[in-house]
Amino acid sequence: MATPSLARLTTELAIQRSHTKNRDSLLIFLSVLAFAIVSSIATITASGTYMFYQRYHHPYGNLADALELDPSFAIIPQTYLSLAFFACILIVIPACNLASQAALVTAQSQHYRLAVLRLIGLNRRQVNVMGACEVLVQAVTGIVLGQVLALLCAPLFTGLSFQSMPVSIDEVYMPWYFYPLIDAILVAFTLVATFVGLIQVSISPLGVVRRSAAKRLRAWRLLVLIAVLAVAYVFPRFTDEKSTLNQLFFSFAVVALLMLTNDIAGPFILQLLARPLVRIPSVTVSWAFRNVLHNPRTVWRRISGISFLIFLAAFVGFMRFAPGDDLSQAAQSVTEALKPDLNLGLLLVIVITCIINSVSVMISQIAAEFSREQNIRALHRMGVSPQPIISVNWIENIVPFVLATLSAWALGTVAGSAFSAGTDYVIEDPESVGGPLVVLGAITIGTILLFLAQLLSLPTFKKIYNSSPQVRTR
Repeated sequence: MATPSLARLTTELAIQRSHTKNRDSLLIFLSVLAFAIVSSIATITASGTYMFYQRYHHPYGNLADALELDPSFAIIPQTYLSLAFFACILIVIPACNLASQAALVTAQSQHYRLAVLRLIGLNRRQVNVMGACEVLVQAVTGIVLGQVLALLCAPLFTGLSFQSMPVSIDEVYMPWYFYPLIDAILVAFTLVATFVGLIQVSISPLGVVRRSAAKRLRAWRLLVLIAVLAVAYVFPRFTDEKSTLNQLFFSFAVVALLMLTNDIAGPFILQLLARPLVRIPSVTVSWAFRNVLHNPRTVWRRISGISFLIFLAAFVGFMRFAPGDDLSQAAQSVTEALKPDLNLGLLLVIVITCIINSVSVMISQIAAEFSREQNIRALHRMGVSPQPIISVNWIENIVPFVLATLSAWALGTVAGSAFSAGTDYVIEDPESVGGPLVVLGAITIGTILLFLAQLLSLPTFKKIYNSSPQVRTR
């Protein structure tokens, strides 16, 4: 088939698919929504980082006055810039997971429709190109909408104040070339995630077959976690002779590594937990943990974003600051703003992460219901009531959530200890940024998000369950 004909067919099928009232229209909406959220958050985060970069290299106001009297005061804008980069790392990880999830859900939802196209004569390369193009259109639509939304909402941030100076309208906008750069990075990431989703299945005229079943996770994941924890414990003892800024960056590197390690070891720990629980006599509990044992990566992916909140809340509890007593009036004003600025930044990161997590969990839950569509209908025909199936879904998510909460709290504590021990500009003070209330608040938010996602997926489950009539026997 010629390229123009393939492009026309792709366009017509995408238009017709968006007009249908089945699951395709819902998945398209969720995909565009996810990309829009990722794009807007990426734009806002990059703008905030650029603002602190400009204030570091081109200080003004109280910050410029303090630097003029004491050049060593440059550690304060350096700290703000470093924390801004660190916030980018903390937000980018769940945002990338959400974008990847949206791309994979869209790509894998096309498999059976693409198999029909194979049946009428299209080859494998053509159907893969069609699938990638459709995901790309949804991604570009969501990315553009999200960036426009971020630009429209940017003036709202002028009501905030950092470093005892209000945010000006010029600081909330970056140079124009940063915006297409962000778009290009998001599009490239989407294409990679899409092709990963398409190569996981073999699309033939006879149907769709996964290339390989989920493999059992190996113990090396747990060894990686132990090794990283050892590095985080030993790390502060080798930073005494380094500069403060280097200590800060090394501490952030340890924190980022711990976050990645949590995602690596988390599925393996779930697998270890599920293995003995599948022998419980209760059919519902055994069924739920067999699902966890079969694919712990998928289960962990649903609650890994929520565990990030717990990690962040536990980490910031170790950040303690106090202004000096022998500073100039300008320097005193800036240093006194450290704690409220950190609390405000923490609040913004938690709110942004809550938005990402709520959409991510909702998409994963609804996509999981669609992936189990044939099983749900078969169980209905067999006469199984919906209550046991719903109970399995709840158990499958609640227990891993408890495990994720505990592991994230422990890793956040270790990371916070490494951070506070590795930065000599941190001053012990009875009052700290965040604290136990922040940890409790993050756990509460995570629990509410999990229950809300479960409730939002119930209409999809009931629609699938009721779409197949029960087989009656005489």
